[in-house]
Amino acid sequence: FEVSYSVPGYQMAVFTVFTDTVIRHYRTSVVSKALLFQLIIFTTTLIAPFFIAYSTRGFWKREGAYREQADVTFRRELVMSLAGYKHSSRIAFSSFSHLNHLLSDQLRVPLIRSREDDPNLDGLADALYFHVEMPLLPDEDVLHVQLLLFFDYQLKKYSKVSLQGMVVVDKSTPIPSAELRFSGHLRLRQGGLLPASGQVNTYNVPVVNTTSPFAEDYDVAAIVSNYESRNDTVYLDQASHVWKSGQSPNGKFVVKGTIYYPEQIFSFRPGFWEVIKQAWIQYLAVLVIFIFIFHYIKLFVFRNQIIATTVTGPKLS
Repeated sequence: FEVSYSVPGYQMAVFTVFTDTVIRHYRTSVVSKALLFQLIIFTTTLIAPFFIAYSTRGFWKREGAYREQADVTFRRELVMSLAGYKHSSRIAFSSFSHLNHLLSDQLRVPLIRSREDDPNLDGLADALYFHVEMPLLPDEDVLHVQLLLFFDYQLKKYSKVSLQGMVVVDKSTPIPSAELRFSGHLRLRQGGLLPASGQVNTYNVPVVNTTSPFAEDYDVAAIVSNYESRNDTVYLDQASHVWKSGQSPNGKFVVKGTIYYPEQIFSFRPGFWEVIKQAWIQYLAVLVIFIFIFHYIKLFVFRNQIIATTVTGPKLS
């Protein structure tokens, strides 16, 4: 909207109340340089952005990441072994009846307390508090602790992952001790990318064959070795251990543990539409630039008749 005045004098003002574009048509025959030029411009406009976006890498999204707190549950299953100066002083306990039967004279029943806490009331446990009191004879001492704890681990945000995992605590001290305290964060070690959707139950099987009556199936070294061969395993990260030296006044060796279940970043393989969306955004970003540049190239070429065409118009649209 424009206003114009005539100077000098007191003539009536002139108002521009509307503007419109003028269209010119540049016509040519089927076989002509102008049509070939237009085809080259059109093809370049469509194809060049793809090669530029692809060559800058990251065009096809091959890996994504997201944050999630896993749904972790302590299975109330464990294997615990204590050893002192003498090989014969080894004592142990497990939650598996067949293993307890094989332990025979080495079996010692401890007091076990555990609880999982959910302070933010989001329906997901945030920590496990673990307490074991193993009774000792007067001549027994503890220099080495082996502890296996078993968990159910689930992810639900993208793919539905369910697995059974294990945490290993294996610590030694050079002097007899009355207590071992440990803490850490339970995390998933990924052997590969998780799928974007679907069910993943490959490792939702027991870590220990608890139905076996054979001693070799309960060998701790074999259990740990077989477990570590899995692609996806849980483990204790940022672990800390503190020994309390000396003899316990009540004749018991104590193990106290705190295992946190933190939020974690998981890597996954994007689905088809997520890959296309990422590529399409990058392609369009470059395409807009080419459309803008080639529009003014064509305008210069045809308006100045660098390539001959038949011009019809102007006419008001």
